Amino acid sequence: MDKLNEIKKSYLYATLRKSNEKLKKKNNIYNYFQDTFTRIDEITKKPLKLAILGEFSAGKSSFINRLIGINILPTGFMPVTSAITVLEYAKEEKIEVVYKDNNGYTNRKVYEGYDKLLQFQKNKQEDNDFFEIEEIRVFINNKILKYFNIIDTPGFNDANDLSKTTESIFDKINYVIWLFNATQTGKGTEKAFLEKFKQKSLYKDNVYAIVNFGDAVVTDNNQYDLTASKILENEEFKSLFVNDQIYLISSTKKEDFWNDKFKQLENDLKEKVLKKDKEISENQLNEELNKLKNNIDKIICQLDDLTGKMEKEFDNYLLTNNNNHLISKELKADILQIIKKGVDSAEEKIKNSTIYRKTHIESLLKFASFYLTAENLEIMKKEIEEEYKKYIADFADSYEEFKNQINIIRNSNPVEDGDFENEIDKKSDAILSNLNVLQNSKQLLIVGYIIGLLSDDYIYKYIKYQNSISKAVDNLSDGTIYNLLDMDLDLSYFLNEIKNIKENIIEKLSEDKTVLEEAQQEIEEFTQGEI
Repeated sequence: MDKLNEIKKSYLYATLRKSNEKLKKKNNIYNYFQDTFTRIDEITKKPLKLAILGEFSAGKSSFINRLIGINILPTGFMPVTSAITVLEYAKEEKIEVVYKDNNGYTNRKVYEGYDKLLQFQKNKQEDNDFFEIEEIRVFINNKILKYFNIIDTPGFNDANDLSKTTESIFDKINYVIWLFNATQTGKGTEKAFLEKFKQKSLYKDNVYAIVNFGDAVVTDNNQYDLTASKILENEEFKSLFVNDQIYLISSTKKEDFWNDKFKQLENDLKEKVLKKDKEISENQLNEELNKLKNNIDKIICQLDDLTGKMEKEFDNYLLTNNNNHLISKELKADILQIIKKGVDSAEEKIKNSTIYRKTHIESLLKFASFYLTAENLEIMKKEIEEEYKKYIADFADSYEEFKNQINIIRNSNPVEDGDFENEIDKKSDAILSNLNVLQNSKQLLIVGYIIGLLSDDYIYKYIKYQNSISKAVDNLSDGTIYNLLDMDLDLSYFLNEIKNIKENIIEKLSEDKTVLEEAQQEIEEFTQGEI
């Protein structure tokens, strides 16, 4: 039976595949579910993990050698396996040792062939870097390993003192062959172990019993059935296994009779284990589908919450700053006061000057007017620029604070898109950079207007005609100044850029949500179909 082809025919697999395709529309979303689909891929394609468990002297290694038809695992009366050994299919024959080094870090080392297998199974150090061997993976070009990986485990004789190595794989294996020794079958320690296994393993109901060394108890082949039926007569013990018939086999005898019994076992084992593999895989896929659905539902809720928070923050900020003419009203009044004060000061100097009271030649009047106004204009210019810089700096500070707050909210996005996030960051940084440039700009319209208005030519005429022109301050229109200030203080460009950032983020969140909803719809249709 080809598990993958069988599973592919199912509505469940089709739903997972369609969900996969929907989520793949957006890389950032698919990346979030990558682990889920990797597990799904492993469930559908990778073989079931079949562990061989039993006490010392049950003949586990001999049984595995016989099952795969290669004498690859070392055997002996004394226990020789001290590390988990996993047999997997591969065209290239090699072993991979997973070990902890002296610093406690897990490493891997690969060796061609099987020469060092016995050494590593005894947990002997290959070099000084080896501290503890955790697992040995043996890659064999063997057809049966295409259907299930075989895991050889250290034996034990006391369930209260289990090998940590053996117990650590309880939740990693999908199916168990429990191997008895025919000369000592059904011991209390074996029952205690099996009960402990059933308490801790997710696959407690997938235990298949086999009795090894049948040739030691069957002296007359005609008595085989009678002997086999007496084995494990205890119904409480027998109820621990999934197989109705307990096979009595010999892993070492090559006689036709025992070869035939082993062949019967192989056929039954392949049928049951592979059938169970499909069942287990489908159950696991159902679990993954439920997890996928729950995760999608959760992320959609998170995106809704994130969208709401984003809109609220942006709208509050834009609403506050869109009316920047209200915020700058006080600033405009301050700048107008600076201008009036400067004009009054300049005229006061002129009135108190001898040039104002006496007539001089034309060239001297023009020189004097320039001299008398230059100092005041420079002071006014600096004061106006300082007020303006402070205004821009305050806006930049408020925006940076707002940006930091937005970033905190953005960080709660479960399906972040790195490229998109970088793009938003660049746009935000560009706003701050342009504000910095603007803050240091000296090309203010209001400054140019004042310099032009209070030029040496105006003062020259003021002096020449000796008060025949009204005071300069009367010629300064508040309306004109306010209009120029509105242009100088106009931050609409930046506010529009901030609004664009908001629209980009909300649009992106909406797109992400749409992709999730499409995948969600596929799963809901499957769920409703199941009902």
